[in-house]
Amino acid sequence: MRGKGLYNGTINQLSYLPYSHNDFIFSVVGEEFGFLGCLGVLAVMFVIISRCIKISLASEDNLGALVAGGVAGMLCFQTFVNVGVATGILPNTGMLFLYELWGSAMWVDMICIGIVLSVGMKNQNLCFRGDKMNIALVAHDNKKTLMENLCIAYRHILVKHELYATGTTGLLIEETSNLPVHKYLAGHLGGEQQLGSQIANNDIDLVIFFT
Repeated sequence: MRGKGLYNGTINQLSYLPYSHNDFIFSVVGEEFGFLGCLGVLAVMFVIISRCIKISLASEDNLGALVAGGVAGMLCFQTFVNVGVATGILPNTGMLFLYELWGSAMWVDMICIGIVLSVGMKNQNLCFRGDKMNIALVAHDNKKTLMENLCIAYRHILVKHELYATGTTGLLIEETSNLPVHKYLAGHLGGEQQLGSQIANNDIDLVIFFT
């Protein structure tokens, strides 16, 4: 049930089993840590794979969903084949595993998991996660195109919040990105003062200012 203990297994220490550090590492885990150790390894893999699937389903863009889903499928296939070969369910074949010792498969799997975590962070909208925010968008004349491009690129984030802008900037944002914007007066007519008043009253949570 608990195995022979760490470094007490004969198939690894006496080199009875070839490639015990990669292809057949699950066999070593079974001998040294027993049934409970095998369950622990499978439980960790289940958590990792299920988390990848959850991130894939929550992704707002197709690329992120495909990447996270592909990594989940890859890890699931690796686990099934490696454990299946080690337990005799499947015919003997080489299949590297996440838990191999300092091999290329471990590094590739870690990189893939890192990419999935990046997709998950994007899903959480980073600092925009949580309650609706009041966001002020301000851009000088020579930066208005840049502000328009920002609103188009991050429309899926900004649409969840209340947007405020001076008259000209707000009108351009509405026309290019189709985002609803609360518009002040034009900047030279007092819009900047109106915005400054809301910031002073702590009514604005975030200001994006292109100068």
